Amino acid sequence: MVNRFEKWPQLLSEYLMSRRKMPFEWGKNDCLSFVAGAILAVSGRDFREEYNTEEEAKAILKNYGGIAGMISNRLGHKGSNNVRMAGRGDVVIAELPELAAGVVDDSGRFFCSVTKVGLTKHPISVAKHYWDY
Repeated sequence: MVNRFEKWPQLLSEYLMSRRKMPFEWGKNDCLSFVAGAILAVSGRDFREEYNTEEEAKAILKNYGGIAGMISNRLGHKGSNNVRMAGRGDVVIAELPELAAGVVDDSGRFFCSVTKVGLTKHPISVAKHYWDY
């Protein structure tokens, strides 16, 4: 089980702000590294995988059975489809238009995902699944 630091809300805000305008880059700022970075920022647990290309990322995901399998493995539980229960800092996946992972923002009403120009916010209602920790 992953435990968050006592001041995790502030750490989450700082992390999201630091990534706000950071463009997409495989292995540095894609959906997997973004989510792993958020978990590291608020808990100190490092779930990052080393890769530099889309092909390397896909090979890692294949070993876990996809994005959901990897997140479930790393967080130690299968999560839930009841995305209305997702809260700040939780991890979500959604079709954006392809399956991608993100992190629920400070408001608890939206989640952030990585795009070519930085973070984009989406309503939680478009998420398919979430994991708390």
